[in-house]
Amino acid sequence: MTSTKRSIQSGKPSLNTKSAALAAGLQILQSLSLIGLGIYQLIQYGWPPPEQPAQPAGILQWLRIELATSSLGLIIFGGITLLISLALLRLKNWAWLTSMSIQGWMLLAALIAYARNHPNYLMMVLGVVVVLYLNQQDVQAAFRRKPGEEI
Repeated sequence: MTSTKRSIQSGKPSLNTKSAALAAGLQILQSLSLIGLGIYQLIQYGWPPPEQPAQPAGILQWLRIELATSSLGLIIFGGITLLISLALLRLKNWAWLTSMSIQGWMLLAALIAYARNHPNYLMMVLGVVVVLYLNQQDVQAAFRRKPGEEI
């Protein structure tokens, strides 16, 4: 008898469910960090950028717009990650693959930022921990259930 079937009969959550909830919790922490960082950048750099004098300000205006766009991007990306985290909590079959894909994109963005001398070590560490945790056998087992199977 599998641990999932035992947990249904006993009424207690299985190790699979607890592990998946912990993975979702880590990803929720990560998404809230992204949203917080985006809000911080918006507050610090402001939006819309203030009008610049007619001097050679073209590059300065572009930089301010790029910074604000990246902060808006962080907020949007954090919101999407938060929605995927909630799907992880509900043990949706598609949530594991989507979460791993998002983590791959986040780690790629962190590596690019690191190469540009703007490292974000918190996002790197959280990304690696979430990927390692999602790849544990009991977490994967929670998402391998058949579409009609209950937990």
